[in-house]
Amino acid sequence: MNDSPTAENGGGPSTPVPYSRLSISSKTPVHGRPKGEEAHYLLDEGTSAPSNWGTSKWNAQTSSEVTLEITVSGAPILLAKYALKSANDCPNRDPKTWSLSCERKTVIHAMTDNSCKWPSRWQWKEFPVEQQQPSNKFYLTINNNHGDGGCTQLGQLRLFSGGSPSLVASGAPPAQITVTGTSPHGGAYNDQWNLAGAANGRPQWARRGNPGGDKIHWDGQRWCLRYVQEEASA
Repeated sequence: MNDSPTAENGGGPSTPVPYSRLSISSKTPVHGRPKGEEAHYLLDEGTSAPSNWGTSKWNAQTSSEVTLEITVSGAPILLAKYALKSANDCPNRDPKTWSLSCERKTVIHAMTDNSCKWPSRWQWKEFPVEQQQPSNKFYLTINNNHGDGGCTQLGQLRLFSGGSPSLVASGAPPAQITVTGTSPHGGAYNDQWNLAGAANGRPQWARRGNPGGDKIHWDGQRWCLRYVQEEASA
């Protein structure tokens, strides 16, 4: 059994985000409190844990919609893909449809066709994201599972960065930065962003060839990527 997902994404490399940079939580109660199968076990490399059942997995006590909030410490990442591992038992508890969004609640991947199944237990599946935005927050919202009426579960979660721009808070900003990743159609891209003045007291960059479009900029709390028109009307 391959105990970790592949660290390559389409035509370009991607890097696993260390668990030391991640935290995860959910407001939905878990099965077996106290010492239940909590969300933080999704950031555990092992399969055993000091929970009531001795299993390192997340097991939410619901078959309705449930959301996991994932926080990345330090610099924001450009998420290239993510991986989900099935848990140890009860395939009907596996997620069936879900979406992943970034901190501005922009959906960057959605599984909506009911076709995703894990053929075996403790098995990884990888999913590329449809668009990349620098972000420190991600929300995995599971809409329903494969038929279990009481619980929804996962064994482990992994994020992969597809390249993070060198965004600086002080000193001389770089005249050009590079953003790499994979398009929704599977092709690798390598975008150049040029220094384009400042916003909110920090430098900002515009995509080369489109100075009036997207900007990588500081919104007062974090680095983000939004259309200038959207920002002006927010």
